Amino acid sequence: MKRLALQLIALLVPLAAFAQSNVSELLKQIDGKRIVCEYSYESGSLKGYGTAVIQNGMYHVTGNGMDIYSDGTTRWTVDNTAKEVYIEPAGEENDIFANLSQYLAGIEGLKFDGKTMSGTIKGEDGSKLKCKATNIKSYPILSGSKEFSFNTSALDSSWVVTDLR
Repeated sequence: MKRLALQLIALLVPLAAFAQSNVSELLKQIDGKRIVCEYSYESGSLKGYGTAVIQNGMYHVTGNGMDIYSDGTTRWTVDNTAKEVYIEPAGEENDIFANLSQYLAGIEGLKFDGKTMSGTIKGEDGSKLKCKATNIKSYPILSGSKEFSFNTSALDSSWVVTDLR
């Protein structure tokens, strides 16, 4: 029995080190860079996909008919179909794109091969969100934050703008 336990430990230690090295490799590739990728997620019947541009806590995420912009201070959630914009403070703890490094460390079964990342995020309620990022590309950071903000003054009167700041 003791030998079986030692064999299991000998098997699990390299696996744990591999998972940690995946996080380290991924963080090394994205830290201080501009990241562009495609993403998808699934939790039961909830499914989605889109594209993301992430840079220094700022981001523009597109998917499922929505655009989310964040310049690191303000977040605009734009529903083009419903013609609604929600404006709120950015960078809250549950903001996955603003706190990417923090979320990566908590992803169960994280796999990263240099271009694709996948794993599961466990919610506080026990729910599980399977997520995947593909075609991950890193670039030097661009100056300015214009692409990470949304100008509501250009919208016509058919739009509903809710400012929650």
